Amino acid sequence: MKLRYNKTIMFFAASSFLVVILSGCISGKAPATKFYILNPMDSDQPLAKISTKNKPLSIKIISQRLPQYLKRPQIVTRSGEHQLELAEYDQWAGNLGKNMNQVLSRNLSQLLATADVSIPPFYNQTQCDFDIEINILEFEKHADNHVHFSARWRLFKNNEKKPIAAEVTDLVSSKPIIGNRFDNTISEMSKLYEQFGRVIAREISNHVNK
Repeated sequence: MKLRYNKTIMFFAASSFLVVILSGCISGKAPATKFYILNPMDSDQPLAKISTKNKPLSIKIISQRLPQYLKRPQIVTRSGEHQLELAEYDQWAGNLGKNMNQVLSRNLSQLLATADVSIPPFYNQTQCDFDIEINILEFEKHADNHVHFSARWRLFKNNEKKPIAAEVTDLVSSKPIIGNRFDNTISEMSKLYEQFGRVIAREISNHVNK
């Protein structure tokens, strides 16, 4: 009888301990999710005062395609040559592709001194002076702690079918990112994306009067 009593006490003690452990796991709070966006460039002098036929320059970003692995809320980093990591608690505050379109539009507007830069799905229905197609190949921090950006893009003039420029732009951030704070990574991504906008703006300015 005494042995059975002791076993009963041990059973309830073990059960109570398990309940306490499980309750701690359930009630434990997950880290708060942080949200990020790319920012446009700071105010800067335009590359040149550009106008066509006495009207402001008009530009249309027809499309900007992202690789499938970037079409997700989690921020992606490359931890090895063939390995990606998803930051579950560090995410984009919305659609990354739309954010990139908006930032590129504002950067080109600043660099080329024109307010007429349209993005999908709000296209300028009239003929634009220049159309841009962009295919992003990669845009993330690599294992070397630098942000890498690569894009294949084409520039069209006056709705012509043949591009006046077809380029691949590869960029790498100048400084390594110190620590694991994602705000440092996103800041470098914004700077690198600004450089890409400058590449396109220079190409457009070279073809305005041709």
